[in-house]
Formats: sequence, structure tokens, C-alpha cells
Amino acid sequence: MGFNPSTAGDVYSFGVLLLEIFTGKRPTDDMFHGDLDLRNYVKLACPGRATQISYPSMFFDGKEAATQKLEEFLATTFQLGLVCSAELPRKRKNMREVASELNAIREQILCGKLETASSSKNLTDEKLSAAY
Repeated sequence: MGFNPSTAGDVYSFGVLLLEIFTGKRPTDDMFHGDLDLRNYVKLACPGRATQISYPSMFFDGKEAATQKLEEFLATTFQLGLVCSAELPRKRKNMREVASELNAIREQILCGKLETASSSKNLTDEKLSAAY
């Protein structure tokens, strides 16, 4: 409260929005108490259990290849949401970088070349760990 609006605040809000859209949960959900909040909920599940925390209607037909691709997409998207919603503004990406990441995710899906977030050139382990 009492902070001036900023682009870093917009990036934070966008990150939370990504997490909300893909989990189907609000930051104010009754399941979150104490240290468990939306960000921690996603952090605990990613990258290996992203499909388990995603909004149920996001699943496709259940084929193994489709499920693996969905897991990779969700993990990459969740990790982008986590980087955007880092507590410290200096650890957040700017919206130009976020747009570039989203375009890269889209292109990887369209080309069938989606990498896991840990091997992605754009979302390095260093940036991810700095955001946590």
C-alpha cells in the first residue's frame, strides 16, 4: 500500500495472472494459509508435476506424447509466471523479455520443439533460482 504504480508491478501482476489462469486458483483461495501461497504452490510442483496442479480442462486426450508436451508447456509457463512474480522487482523480467518468452513458447509448441524449462535458452537455471 502506498507504492507508486510501476512497470515492475505490472510484470508482477502478469506473473500472478499466468499462475491463476493455468492453475485455476486465486491467490486468495482457501487452500492457501501460512507459508503456502499461489507462488509456493506452483514452485513445489514444478517442473515435474505441472499437469497435476493445472486447471483440469487443460488436459488433452491423455496420450503419453500429448501429456509430456503439456507437462513441458505448463512447466515453462509456470516458471515464467514465477519469474514475473518474484518478490523483489529487480529479479523480475521486463515485459519485453516476457513477450519474447511467450513468443518462444508459442513457436516451440507450433513447431513441436518444446524444451523443458530447465534446458530452455531463455529461462536459465540462474534466472529461475534468482527469482525464487
